[in-house]
Amino acid sequence: LRAINARISRLSTGKKFRQYVDFLQLNDRFHMAIVALAGNRLITEAYRSLGYGPQFARHSHGRGIPDLEENVAEHEAIIAALE
Repeated sequence: LRAINARISRLSTGKKFRQYVDFLQLNDRFHMAIVALAGNRLITEAYRSLGYGPQFARHSHGRGIPDLEENVAEHEAIIAALE
């Protein structure tokens, strides 16, 4: 989780599509890692079926990476709580 969040923190906040896709992929990977901690295949499959990437992309398309610093800080709080 820390490694993924560190990569997120280094992303550029521009509005280029590649930057946006990088954020979506890393953020999804972060949350998928949390879900996987449950060790429950059904929960993992349910999370995957939500289609996080497309849902988030539809909401934020054209705006660039939303509140990157806030996102990273929230992830740090999640990591601390899990520890």
